Parts: sequence; C-alpha cells; structure tokens
Amino acid sequence: MSLRSLVSRVNRGVDTSCSAAVSATVVGVNLFYLAQAPGTIAVPFFTACCCTTAAAAKVLKRVINQSRPAGARKLNPGMPSNHATALSFLTVLAAYGLLADGEPGGATLGPASVVGYSLYATALRVSCGHHTVPQVVVGYLFGAGSAMLCLAANYMGYDGERRGGRIDELSETVKCALLGACVITGVLAFHSILKGSPLVEKWRAGKAKAAVGPPRTAATAW
Repeated sequence: MSLRSLVSRVNRGVDTSCSAAVSATVVGVNLFYLAQAPGTIAVPFFTACCCTTAAAAKVLKRVINQSRPAGARKLNPGMPSNHATALSFLTVLAAYGLLADGEPGGATLGPASVVGYSLYATALRVSCGHHTVPQVVVGYLFGAGSAMLCLAANYMGYDGERRGGRIDELSETVKCALLGACVITGVLAFHSILKGSPLVEKWRAGKAKAAVGPPRTAATAW
C-alpha cells in the first residue's frame, strides 16, 4: 500500500468516525464531571449551549440555502457547516477547561492536541467533498465565537468561589431544572447527530442487507 493510499484511508476513517467519536467523548466528559464534581452543572450547561448553537446553524442553513459542492453525499444546504460549528465550539470549551485546570505555565499539549484535531477534522469536510471552504470557515467562526460569548457571560468579572462560575450560583431547584433541560437537549441533539453519522448509516445498511439475506436463485427457490 502506497503512502498516498494510506493517508487517504486514514482521512476517510477520521471523517467517517468524527461525529460518533466526538459525541461519545462529550458524553464521557459529562458523565465524568457529574461523578467527580457533582456540585457544578457547568459542563452539561455548556454542552447544551453547544447543541443550541448547532441547532441555530441548522436554521441558518435553511435561511441561507447555499448548496454543497457538486458530488456531496448530502443534498441539504451547506452554509454554515454544522460539523465545523460544533467542533469549534467544543474546541474552545475544551481548551479553556484544560488550561484552567492546568498549572500556571504548564504544558499546553492537551489544548494544542484538541485544536489540532479540530482543524484537521474540519479541513476534511472540504477535502472529502462535504463542504466548500467558505462554508467550513463561517461555521468554525460561528461556533468559536458563540463559545467565547458563553464563557464570557459565565466567567467574565465573576469573583465568586464557585468552580462553574455564575451558573453554579443559582439555587439548587433552578440548577436541577436546568440540568434536566440540558440533558434533554443533549439527548435530542446527539440522537440527531448519530442518526446522520456515516458509521450509523453503514451499520443500518449492513443490518438491512443481512435481514434480506442473499438473493434467491432458481436453485435456492426449489
């Protein structure tokens, strides 16, 4: 196998698994923080903010109604890219969280790795023919900008002692209600994401093919 062929296969694999991998990671991070830091709802809250931003990007797609590049697998509008929007939003959150939890002046390998993967996966949306360059650029800027606004609203000027910022200053009743709403939003969003994932579509196609069975011939019919 040539190097070019190997790189092409890796790119296709990363692109195909992106939605499922990112969704699984986000769910895992939420479960981890709910178990390790039950006093804060910042992680599920920001996850819900990401889902809401991605939903807003879908609405913008319908409004702008710009076609994807010729030959794209999906036929729905492509401006802005939902993948780029969600990836950049989560990247800003992850980088902020990793830097905030790290030692001052410590290693930045974690944030750099997250940003690197995000840019790589976003670039694949163009090279694999799903979107044009403007569609992923607009989506990436929209997601990153929205994440920065959410972080600023929660932390900027906050001098309290709560790790999760202003959102954790709410009463327990409000926080429980908000957490429930965040969970519902997240479940609906991830169901929508996974439903359109190439991995899930491939699995469904294989399952349907197995259910039908091999084509019947004259010999097998008897």
